[in-house]
Amino acid sequence: EGKMFSAAAKRNRFGRSFESVKNVMIGFGNSAYPMSRESVGLYALERYAARHGLVWQSFQGLGADLTTADKFTLLVRPTTMAAQQMAQSVKLVIDNMAINMRDVTVLHYDISLPIGNVDLTRNAHTYPNKALDVLADTYGSAEAFRRAAIGVQAVTAANSIDPTYIQYMRPGIMTKGEQLFLKNVFEPDLELGLMNHVIDTLTEEIIALTTSGATSLSRMNSL
Repeated sequence: EGKMFSAAAKRNRFGRSFESVKNVMIGFGNSAYPMSRESVGLYALERYAARHGLVWQSFQGLGADLTTADKFTLLVRPTTMAAQQMAQSVKLVIDNMAINMRDVTVLHYDISLPIGNVDLTRNAHTYPNKALDVLADTYGSAEAFRRAAIGVQAVTAANSIDPTYIQYMRPGIMTKGEQLFLKNVFEPDLELGLMNHVIDTLTEEIIALTTSGATSLSRMNSL
C-alpha cells in the first residue's frame, strides 16, 4: 500500500501545509510538566511557536501536535507523558509523514551539561534517558537521528535534582518527594533567562541548519 502514495501525498493527507516537509524537529518532555527540566525540549518548541505565531494542530492518532516552522520544517510536540508512548508517537509521525530518520532532530534535556551548554550530535547519548533509549531501539541505533542535548544542570546545589530515574517509575507509585523531580523547574533569577536565550537561539539555528545545509551552529558559538 505504501508504494501507491508518494511521500508528498502521504503528508498532504494531514494538510497542504505539510506537503513539502523535509526536516523534523521534535521536542521531548512531559506534557503534564512543560516547565520542568525534563521538558526543556518541549518547552523550546513551544517558545519557538509562540514567538512566531504558529498554530499547533492536534492529531490524536499520532499522539502529537504538529505545526510547520517553514514549508520544509515540521515541529512535533508529543502529547503523551510516558517515554515508551513518546517514542511510539515519534515513530507514527515519521512513518505517516514518510520522513527519513536522518532528517530528524530530537531536542532533549541533559543533566550532565550545565545550563547554557548544548551538544548537537549524531553520536549515541551517554547519559540515561528512557525516551531516547526507546527511540534508539526502535530505529536500531541512536545514530539514526540527530540529537540536540540541552544542558539543565542546576546552577545552585539546592536545585540539583536529576529527573532521569523517575522516568522508569509509574506515576501511581511515586511518593510526593519523587513527584517533585518531575516538577523541578528552572530558578527564575539565575537560570530561566539564560535557558530562554539558549533555546531560542538553538531552535533558530537548527532550522537554519536544516534548510541551508550548513554544518555548524554558528550563532551558538557566541553564547
